[in-house]
Amino acid sequence: MESRNGNILALALLVLGLVAMAAQVIVIREFLAAFQGNEMIIGLIMGTWMLLTGAGAYLISKTGIKSPVTLLMILQTVLGTLPGIMLVLLAMAKSHFIPAGAMGGMREIIIILFIVLAPFCLVSGMLFPLLAGEYSRARNKNLVAKAYALDSAGSIAGGLIFSLFFIFILTNIQGMLVLAVLSFASALLLAWTYRKWYLGGGIILIAAAYIVFLHHGKPDEMMARMLFPHQEVLETRITPFGKLVVTRTGDQLNLFENSVPVVTGEDIVAREESVHYGMALHPSPEKVLMISGGVGGTLEEVLKYPVEKLDYLEINPWLIRLAGDYELLTVDRRVSIIHQDPRIFLNRNEKQYDLILLNAPEPISAELNRYFTVEFYRLLKSCMPLSGIVSLSIPAAGNYMSEASRALHSVTFHTLKEVFGNVRIIPGEKDYYLASDGDISGSILEALAEKEIDNLYVNPFYLQENLIKARSELIMQNLHERKVINRDLRPYSYLQSLRHWMSRFQFDGRIILFSLAGLVILAFVFFGPLNLGLFASGFTSSSVVFLMMIWMQVVYGFIYQMTGVIFAVFMASLAIGAHNRRLFYKNSTFRGFLTIQAVIGAFCILLAALMHFIPSSTSWLVILLILLLVAASGLLTGIHFSLSAHLRKSGFLQSSGEAFSADLIGSAIGIGLVAVYVVPYFGLVYTALMLVLLNVIALGIVSLKKTK
Repeated sequence: MESRNGNILALALLVLGLVAMAAQVIVIREFLAAFQGNEMIIGLIMGTWMLLTGAGAYLISKTGIKSPVTLLMILQTVLGTLPGIMLVLLAMAKSHFIPAGAMGGMREIIIILFIVLAPFCLVSGMLFPLLAGEYSRARNKNLVAKAYALDSAGSIAGGLIFSLFFIFILTNIQGMLVLAVLSFASALLLAWTYRKWYLGGGIILIAAAYIVFLHHGKPDEMMARMLFPHQEVLETRITPFGKLVVTRTGDQLNLFENSVPVVTGEDIVAREESVHYGMALHPSPEKVLMISGGVGGTLEEVLKYPVEKLDYLEINPWLIRLAGDYELLTVDRRVSIIHQDPRIFLNRNEKQYDLILLNAPEPISAELNRYFTVEFYRLLKSCMPLSGIVSLSIPAAGNYMSEASRALHSVTFHTLKEVFGNVRIIPGEKDYYLASDGDISGSILEALAEKEIDNLYVNPFYLQENLIKARSELIMQNLHERKVINRDLRPYSYLQSLRHWMSRFQFDGRIILFSLAGLVILAFVFFGPLNLGLFASGFTSSSVVFLMMIWMQVVYGFIYQMTGVIFAVFMASLAIGAHNRRLFYKNSTFRGFLTIQAVIGAFCILLAALMHFIPSSTSWLVILLILLLVAASGLLTGIHFSLSAHLRKSGFLQSSGEAFSADLIGSAIGIGLVAVYVVPYFGLVYTALMLVLLNVIALGIVSLKKTK
């Protein structure tokens, strides 16, 4: 009987890990889609998720429940109802706190995060100590580390299945329905095992009602109406690169990618400015490369010139298919559409282009920052002759430059100047930067007239070159003299874009910084030696995972799909380390606990050295190295957790709750600090070195606390 109960509880732990990880992956995707998200949003989601889950584990560990089986089944049933509700809550909260058409600020995003995540995370956090404690009682020995490994193994399955397979065949709501069914099935199996027939009947009724609601209540349509009010939603597609939505407003078609407008009717100014400044100044642009932004008439503007070949790079093939379905894409024999990451394409490219039009959005994320770095500009230069021209844009400075805008313009100018001999700024609806080793000082309007290009906006009737020159000189006068270069692993433009974004909402980012730093100090003061050690290792492991996500972003090109893969690799090694600790480290003493803490610090030194010396190439060897580093971090964290569980003397429920919550709270604070502040300010290498310092301090304090 005990053996059967133990097997069912082991299965329940696997299901809990799978449901929690898959739900997290889906929620991250939905938040990225709803808030034009970046890695900072990912960090906030993960941090809030782990903080609330850790809080749930800590609260249940302090209740002293003697017979938790009934509560366990009730919470498992409640968990089944929450995955789909999270997505509906997200749409409702966004429509309530953020007006239609407005961009949400940090304050609103944090409020929405807690509203959406709190129910699910608190319940899942309570479930782990209950299941781990009952699992240990069923086998009559301390199996907290094995329970942790089982939960992690479930997370592996959830991360891989929902990142690599279900993303192609299920909407987010359908994915949440699958998770609900798994949770209900787990609760029903527990009720059958423990002969709780009345609970089993209640679970069946609740599950049936919930599944009918999700399947027939059309929550997808309801969410779309809330997220895109006053618009007719024609189509929604989930892709590995983001969420695509097509809407209609009157006679105007709109296409959104992760809530960012790709096409909004006839935006003549944007499409003409993005093309004609660069095209006009080149004497004979025959071969052109356009990176992103070719949907909605931009390609037609290029084809006004006698070009021989136009290569259009668009990484998301689903975007092109959808644009084609709604006739938003130009078809011409001179145009070749290439579905490949720009950095991978440029590394393998042997062609020479007269003009490269970089139509990427501003570097508000680390993903977009990779198109504004000195490494990327060198790639562009390698694909052009001396007379070749690069055209790109950042948000307009306007008549008065804020400090954030001044810093962004300064780093953009100095980074381009590091690679190209000549850099010219042309203010407009956006501020356009032209860079070349050739002459780009001529008159744009005279060149357009000479080439007989007929435009609606970029023409002498709308533009005055004297005014353009005066505004350009004003921007140049306001640039910082100090040369700050934007690099792949030190994303300075990303930092300035974040500052520019926060300044729009008058949000003082130091509030979060001081709050998280205060929590770190409290943990170092009040946590016992074992919990403090786990806090530090959790802080380090979540930070390392985030660093590797950014490095992967630079190399691979997008993180929307790879998030689940990285999580799965980490959780797999975490499970191996927790369950098979004796294969790697047999010393089950407090000295062994301190030794692993020291090894974690040493690992961060290795990490910093590798990131510093290995170039951010698109080689698959670099991608393999990143995944191996993620696995090593998970393995060390799993071994550390296992040692902590072995050394604890309290009851099963309390020990599992305290260990799980200390690890998660450290992870939450770590990723929050690193994602929002440390990486944007200091870059990846210095962040790794700061993690070394954190572990050295933790090692010293843990040793002192033990000797008292």
